[in-house]
Amino acid sequence: MRRHLKPKLPEPSAGSAVSSAGAVHAANWRWCRLHFVVSRQFSLSSTQRAKAINLFVLFIVTVGLGLAGCKPHAKRSVNQFKFVDLWMSINDITNRVGQPDRGYRGQYRLRYDLEDGTEMVIAAHEVREYAPDNLRVYWFGQSRNENWLWLKQTEGDLSHYLQWTQGTAVTVYMHGVNRAAGSLVSVSPDSMQVRDSDSNLVSCSKYSVLWVEKNIH
Repeated sequence: MRRHLKPKLPEPSAGSAVSSAGAVHAANWRWCRLHFVVSRQFSLSSTQRAKAINLFVLFIVTVGLGLAGCKPHAKRSVNQFKFVDLWMSINDITNRVGQPDRGYRGQYRLRYDLEDGTEMVIAAHEVREYAPDNLRVYWFGQSRNENWLWLKQTEGDLSHYLQWTQGTAVTVYMHGVNRAAGSLVSVSPDSMQVRDSDSNLVSCSKYSVLWVEKNIH
């Protein structure tokens, strides 16, 4: 009967033990270095990611501001404003065509960009007799590059007042700072007369009159 003998392993020598210890130490050193490098790379990556996020946010904000400053393509046509007329309520206009694209310095004007590159401008003033809906159109027109293509205005047109009765308390607004306040004496297509508080009769040519409003006490 044959016996299977286990192979006899050689006993480790002192030199081999030292070599093994050195190998373990080297392995440990390599692992520490790897851990340090990986940790450092991870830290740098986090910083880089933070910078990237900041740059991305800055880019989004910049694009957003740029788009906000961009002028949208106008889609309104001049035909949409055919209903506009003198003395019309401003609220009626904005309810039909929306809010204007811009205003005007120091005056109440509605400015709408049109699809053909022109602009519809509507000017208003307060007329107390229509309160609380007292903002009314007193001129409007279409312009291109600040040159008027056409203009309709209350100036020089007294037809709106022809039906007003004698004795109506009125204020006549004229060019410059001139105005006349008093009782209406007469009105014609060419002129109107007003008697002021001192009983003076003031005659106003249609070419000097911007608009007239009734005095509401």
